[in-house]
Amino acid sequence: MEGYEYLNNDVLRDTFKKASVLITGGSGFLGRHLSRAIRSLGAKVFLLGRRTYSESVAAHKLSELDSYNYTSLNLQNQTFLNDFFVKNHFDIVIHLAADSLRISGNNSPISVYENNIEGTLRLLEAIRVSKPIPVVMPSTVALYKQQQDARKLLHEYSPISLLNSYESSKLCCEHILENFHLQFGVPGVALRCSNIYGPEDLQLTRIIPDTIITFLKGKRPVIRSNGKHIYDFTYVHDAVLGMLLICEKLLSGREVSGIINLCSQQTASVLQLVTTIGNLMGLNHLTPKVLGNEKQVNVYNLDNSLLKKEVNWLPGTTLEHGLQETINWYKTNLDNLY
Repeated sequence: MEGYEYLNNDVLRDTFKKASVLITGGSGFLGRHLSRAIRSLGAKVFLLGRRTYSESVAAHKLSELDSYNYTSLNLQNQTFLNDFFVKNHFDIVIHLAADSLRISGNNSPISVYENNIEGTLRLLEAIRVSKPIPVVMPSTVALYKQQQDARKLLHEYSPISLLNSYESSKLCCEHILENFHLQFGVPGVALRCSNIYGPEDLQLTRIIPDTIITFLKGKRPVIRSNGKHIYDFTYVHDAVLGMLLICEKLLSGREVSGIINLCSQQTASVLQLVTTIGNLMGLNHLTPKVLGNEKQVNVYNLDNSLLKKEVNWLPGTTLEHGLQETINWYKTNLDNLY
């Protein structure tokens, strides 16, 4: 199918064409890309979530949900969840429904804990009492302890530092998923994702959408840190492919490690990232304003060797190409964003 050449994989197609897939939080950025990709493989796709989409651009995206089997539901409603799983027969669940912004952990920790932990717990309980089926759940690399040595890679057993309620909630979700696997036989994998970016990210405060839109408005982007912190960036198509390869392995009944980094090992400092976007847009004369002056430089160099070992996954998109694709989308859709 046009636009999904990155899914040109006969094993994926053979597995998913007879699968019934439930995606929680399917109306979000990653959920929309996953939903389309899975449907392109021939699977039946069901979406579960709250249809109270907050971004102003939501109207023309929510209409897309009508072409899916969409159920609007608060995951904290255990009775409805139990009935939902009894009445439907899914082969796998991709659990995306969560507060996904780290700033939420600063502003509303109770909400973050309730949405992320209680939602995950009640979802897994509904799966337990109906039929144990595999669950794939994105987590975050933000829970790794910050380091300053650029030579060291962060792997799945690197030290954890819970400086924020968001990271703490995601680690709790990982432990709950592991418990339901060991105690109740629910196969589960937590994918610790780096910064996933690409077209259609409607969380416009994230650095890549915010920078692109600022340039499109002819303004200088603002960097609130010292601009030197280094992060890993993964293009959304590469993230989708990695998740689907993990799903395929679970659907085939094979063992998968419980926690896996999903990252491209393509890194850039914040200043490098913003400068690259400006260069690609031909607006490098709009130099960024760097407001921070902290001396410490945090480095998130991540190890993706376990994901390569598990499913032979490699990122297929360079950072520059992914950024150009993302820029093109925002250029086309800028008028719809407000």
